[in-house]
Order: sequence, then structure tokens, then C-alpha cells
Amino acid sequence: LNCRQRSHLAADTVTWHIGPDVASGMIPFDGDITYSSDPQKVYTNITVSPYSPDGATLPDIQPANYAAVKAAQQQYGVKPYQVTSYLQSTAEQQAQANWLFSAYGQLARRIEKLTIKAAGHPAAWLLLLGINLGDLAQVYDTPIGSPPTTGVFRVTQISRSIGFGANSSTVEATATLTMDPVPASYWS
Repeated sequence: LNCRQRSHLAADTVTWHIGPDVASGMIPFDGDITYSSDPQKVYTNITVSPYSPDGATLPDIQPANYAAVKAAQQQYGVKPYQVTSYLQSTAEQQAQANWLFSAYGQLARRIEKLTIKAAGHPAAWLLLLGINLGDLAQVYDTPIGSPPTTGVFRVTQISRSIGFGANSSTVEATATLTMDPVPASYWS
């Protein structure tokens, strides 16, 4: 579990540079990188329900850009996302609804799997042992037959495996990462 304030998220900087250019300080990854654009992570019917301490029924708040919401619903279907907001300002609740739609109202490219093997690259040990959930990583990828891509992602899952080479076996050290894209901004 990783919880951070919006101000901290907005001020985060890239901690890890991952890619094939080792000479410039990048940490190389194995060739198994897989991307996904999961339509299950798209929400096109966002509703912010204000919480009322006295039990009053307050009107729900929807994203302000009706045309964009309708276009997303036509493309991806109606996918609800309900939020109970404890914010006291209607303007802040509207900003919350707008931000949720801008962040989750369309497909986003995610890294489902990226493996880093530290046993063959000593500089990768720092990443293997030091990377944490919530860290930002810039990933530079040069797929064969396609143009290179660069993206900034937030680490959302880490699976580490370290084998110390006992009984004449080789030393193995891998970190398999799952990363989500970073939104352009955080609602405030």
C-alpha cells in the first residue's frame, strides 16, 4: 500500500531511468517487456456523490465536459465509477470529477511486465534492492521494427527474486515490475 498527498505526487521526479543505453546511465531490461491498454481500467460514467454529515441527499456531480464523456461512452461503453466525496466545496468536488475523467476516461498505455536482471549488470543491483512502489521510472524502449518510445510510469507492483548461487548454481537476481502511466496533473 502506498499513500501520498497530491502535492507530493505532483512534485515527484523520475528516480529510475530504464533502457538499453547503459553508457548514459540507463538500467537495461530483459527483452520481455509487455504493454497493455486495458479497457477494464477505463471509466466513462464517473459520479461524485457528496457526503452529507446530516444525512441530506445532495445532487451527484458528473464531469463538466459532456461531449467528451459521450464520445468515451460511445467508444468504450458506459463503465461506471462511483466516488463518495468528503470534500466540503462543490468546486473541489467538480474538479475531482473532471480529473477522474481526464485520468481514466480513455485508454492509457501501461507496462504489464518488465524484467530487470541484476546478476549480469552490477549497476542494476541498486534498482533491484532500492525500487519501491510509487517510484517514478522513465522507460526508453527500442522495439525491433518500430520507432523508439519513452514514457514515465509509476511502479505499482514489484516481484523480486534473488538466488545466491549455492550448490554450484548461478547467481540470479531479478525484479519484475508492473507500471502505470502518470497523469499529466493531479486535481487540486
